[in-house]
Amino acid sequence: MKRNFYFFTFATGVFILFFFVIEFSAYSQSDQDFFILTKKLKSTLNPKQLKITNELERNMPLRQMKYIKVGNLSKIQKDGTLTFKIPGKPEKYLAKATSVEYESEQNYSWFGTIESDKFDGEIIILSKDGQITAHISIGEEVYQIYHLDGGLHTLVNINTSALSGQCPSKSHKKEGVSSPKPEASEDKDSEIKRSYACVAPTRVLILSSPAARQVDSNISQTISLSIAQFNQALTNSSVANVQRLELAAYVPITFSERQDQIFEDTDLLSTMPNVQNLRAQYKADLVVLLTNGNYKEFSTGGSYYGNVKNIGPSASDAFGIVEVTRASSKFTFAHEVGHMYGGRHENDTEGVPYSHGYKYDVRKWPFVYRYTTIMHNLVENRSMRTNFSNPNVKHDGVAMGNAEYANVARLIAETSSVVNNFQPVYAALKASIIVPSYVALYQTYTWEALYSCGQGPYRFEWYMSSDGVNYSYASNSETIRGSFYSCSERKYFRLKVYSADGQVATAYATSSPSCTARRELTEMSMDASPNPATEKTEVSFSLPETQQIRLEIFDFQGNSVEVLEDAVLKAGSYKRKFRSDNLAPGIYLCRIICNGFQKTKKIIIAQ
Repeated sequence: MKRNFYFFTFATGVFILFFFVIEFSAYSQSDQDFFILTKKLKSTLNPKQLKITNELERNMPLRQMKYIKVGNLSKIQKDGTLTFKIPGKPEKYLAKATSVEYESEQNYSWFGTIESDKFDGEIIILSKDGQITAHISIGEEVYQIYHLDGGLHTLVNINTSALSGQCPSKSHKKEGVSSPKPEASEDKDSEIKRSYACVAPTRVLILSSPAARQVDSNISQTISLSIAQFNQALTNSSVANVQRLELAAYVPITFSERQDQIFEDTDLLSTMPNVQNLRAQYKADLVVLLTNGNYKEFSTGGSYYGNVKNIGPSASDAFGIVEVTRASSKFTFAHEVGHMYGGRHENDTEGVPYSHGYKYDVRKWPFVYRYTTIMHNLVENRSMRTNFSNPNVKHDGVAMGNAEYANVARLIAETSSVVNNFQPVYAALKASIIVPSYVALYQTYTWEALYSCGQGPYRFEWYMSSDGVNYSYASNSETIRGSFYSCSERKYFRLKVYSADGQVATAYATSSPSCTARRELTEMSMDASPNPATEKTEVSFSLPETQQIRLEIFDFQGNSVEVLEDAVLKAGSYKRKFRSDNLAPGIYLCRIICNGFQKTKKIIIAQ
């Protein structure tokens, strides 16, 4: 009897100790954890925190919700790698920064890929005035972080199986155009003209209905993350020289959704006089209304989360509806904006042949991970990547598109100048960085400033970083040179360009070496002469072996001007002439592609 009592006492003690260890481990996080689980209970939330929490619980398909603090990025990341844990999960994840725009701990954007032999994923983090918003995908798991109030955030695990449907492709006009032409701006009185080389960002006016504001009291976070996802997709998809999307304005309006009438609501939006006036007032190329319409599709029982009036590019059709609770969690905002550039669903047989979304599989033995790109309708058990289809971009060696049917990146590059001119505005000074497309170890490469608008002369400041957060001053010239000595090395660049009229533009870029060096790239050369050119220039290049090449000229916006060569050539030296006397003066890019890799040369056309 006494022995049984001792055993019971011992077992009880072990159970209590085990429970204590579990509880302690849940809260025993340090300042070095990026996501820090708090002991906050729903019953202790302040009114604002409770309101946002209730909205998320009612309107998002959640598996779980936790209250967290977010750590200091500059202290926790190391050499561009962020190590983090999802509270309640035992695994540690390593995310390598691929795109960083860091001004301060209060204001930054950080995008990284999660690297592992067993799984992979993506993470995008935005800090705006210290308020964190984030989207995290790990395998088939999707998480989002929302700021509540007073430094408290919530980490929600989204039930992706409940996210079926996307947008009704039958609502989109089957235009079938292969060479879209720009429409005249509806602002007839405007004397503002955009030159090809001095162009403002593409501007989107975002509106919200009362129903949307009832379910999302912090719409500004949703807007910031949605626009960041679209812009990051342009970067990830290697869409060259396309103007980024910029918020023209956010305006709450009066709009009553008609359940199950998403087509009629989209048409109504495009004809409302107050919406037309707001678009003209804010010079917005695109218009998106955030709604909470609970739009249904009766034949399948699914839901419509977004729609555009007609597939673009067309100024009169560049109006869309996006369900606010799905704008960033499902990439619905980026998807609908993609339609405005001409992107189409995977099963749409109309339009430009290569304008479609794409799905693909990545095998990491013994697992198979299934993905789609943004213009593909979301499929159950497939995760959506922050990419538009592009056969020249690979995910773990797997192409994310094909040249004949799925190359939305190319389509956006071709139609961006049309979209960007729907509502012309004066453009401020802007800057970007021309990065080497292929980088090998132990060689010297050049990064070059690309800038337009503002008044010269211009002044330059280059800063370099090994982690994308802590920068050091590097140079005041128009170019900067550097080399790589390790396969794991990454260089982060921040360029500031100052114009004589007092404007400042900032650009960021990231470069890393390829450790599968290819002979044709390391030994291939390309040049242009004369440069600057007036009437004509000659592009010379050499190939070390027989290979398929494409030599093409692009304008500053990424539009193809002329294809100089597209054929299989034998090893040797070649020259191709390019007439420039019919082109506007400015900066052009000459690009040669060999087996999916490329080199770029800047050509200046003078008057």
